[in-house]
Amino acid sequence: MTEPIVIQSQRFLSALTFDTPDPTDEDIEEHLNQLRILILKYGIPDVKMKHKDVSIRERVWKCLLRIGNADVGEYLSLVEKGKSPMYDDIKRDSIRTLKKCSVGSAVSQDQLERVLNAFVHYHRLKSMDVAQYVQGMCMVAIPLLCVLPEPDAFFAFVRLITKHCPMYFRKNLEGIHAGTVIIDDFMGEVDRQLLKHLKSHSVRSNVWAFSNILSFFTLASKWDETLQMWDFFLAFGMHLIIPSVLAHALLIRKDVLASTAPIRLLEDIQSFQAKKLIEKVRDIMKRISESQHSLLLLHMVDSEVVSELVPEHLKGK
Repeated sequence: MTEPIVIQSQRFLSALTFDTPDPTDEDIEEHLNQLRILILKYGIPDVKMKHKDVSIRERVWKCLLRIGNADVGEYLSLVEKGKSPMYDDIKRDSIRTLKKCSVGSAVSQDQLERVLNAFVHYHRLKSMDVAQYVQGMCMVAIPLLCVLPEPDAFFAFVRLITKHCPMYFRKNLEGIHAGTVIIDDFMGEVDRQLLKHLKSHSVRSNVWAFSNILSFFTLASKWDETLQMWDFFLAFGMHLIIPSVLAHALLIRKDVLASTAPIRLLEDIQSFQAKKLIEKVRDIMKRISESQHSLLLLHMVDSEVVSELVPEHLKGK
């Protein structure tokens, strides 16, 4: 029997509430673990907190990302700088991405452009090991803007880009190329028949998987499925985008094996059920080796690991 949503909400609120105003690192980690368990068991209820215009998902995401109240003044000062040198690229990508995305009116083009242009200005003031702007940043900003107030979304975006997956947003996107290599390695471990079939049709992961990784599952035909995947990524690590892309391929393997043009099926990542996808990811993670798990964890943040995995012509800053 499904637990009433009000009880689920109370469980999340309890995990979000600390006993002291100055919790220790151990207290924070304990509550984060409680949130992770609840996310897997129930999913985050799509409800507002009582007497507040704040969703439970907003509170949970900020807690998982360990970001407090945004410095609104700092964000506004960046926005007031106006168009950045990357404005034309940002505008073009924003229009194209929002057309493909099912987020609807929850995120506007103006919001997306403000956050991305503000990041370019922020980048020019700081020393960062990421590009000012590259393709794919839109995909990260959109879910954050959907769930968080704009200033919070900006600082969450900065944290994700610079701390959680910096190798994905260097000039040549070499971290994503490294991710495609890992997908081939994992597929060889969990489904050699599928890997052999794809190779026989010259279907390479650096083509079909690259675009799927870059999408960060934001192009789902049902936006709620995207939010559930992002709940999972933020709770357990953005590196799980890699086994998630593989899981999608495994869930449609019957059709892929029967197809003479499997790349079309693999590149269509709009239709999926987050719950089934997450179950498959958990199964994949049980079947990979310790060394494979280590590569998975490090490829988003470690330039040496990326250099070992990526062909020389794709490297660069």
